[in-house]
Amino acid sequence: MLESLYLNDNQLIGEIPESIGSLPSLIVCNVSNNKLVGTVPDTPVFRKMDFSNFAGNNGLCRLRTYHCHPPVSSTHSAKASWIRDGSTREKIVSIVYGVVGFVSLIFIVGICYAMRRRSPAFVSLEGQTRPHVTDNYYFSKEGFT
Repeated sequence: MLESLYLNDNQLIGEIPESIGSLPSLIVCNVSNNKLVGTVPDTPVFRKMDFSNFAGNNGLCRLRTYHCHPPVSSTHSAKASWIRDGSTREKIVSIVYGVVGFVSLIFIVGICYAMRRRSPAFVSLEGQTRPHVTDNYYFSKEGFT
């Protein structure tokens, strides 16, 4: 008696035969990540299974849960818009990361620019008078008469 049928990741095409869903001993039937189309047969065996067993088939639809994917045509444009694909949360996170990255870049460039324009932190001692050393004490010659 067949209890488990794993046909996932096999590039299968077409519809799921209803005869598979009528096997009384079948517990698991994983046909995920293929190129199946149509509707999952409405049999007691398939009704008990989680939809993850059918996921990854863009043309497959399960009527009971209304979890349907439209079939992908061969003329479909390869340049799918990121606005149509993905969840709203993914879009918001992508936009926030982009803005934070851009602001950080501008901030770093601003700091580098300010550091280049700033006067040097050290003062040149060239041309200044040297202090006079007397008994381990330093006195500047300037200011004394």
